[in-house]
Amino acid sequence: ATAVLTRRLLEGATKSLLPPEYQSLPLAKQVAKLPETKDLSEPILKIADAIRKGGNLGAHFDLEAEPTQEVSQLMLDLAEELIEYFFVLPARIEELHEKIEDLNGTNP
Repeated sequence: ATAVLTRRLLEGATKSLLPPEYQSLPLAKQVAKLPETKDLSEPILKIADAIRKGGNLGAHFDLEAEPTQEVSQLMLDLAEELIEYFFVLPARIEELHEKIEDLNGTNP
């Protein structure tokens, strides 16, 4: 049941991100269309730019522009998300692929 609901979650996400003409495609084709219709790199670039700008506030002395505790916490949270995205997520994706291949008997 969890696998089916997770797939349905992915279907809902892709349908909300894709233009109407692609929403009736099979899920695999919807996923393949995502990079063609949505800039998937934009969120990562925006996070990196925000962390850079926030870091500049802390790195340079300015009595009127100091990062607040809230800004610092958001920066830390987003930095953790970047680490997850760049390092943890790829390993977890590979692990999932291997486990699915084991279940299908295609992993030597």
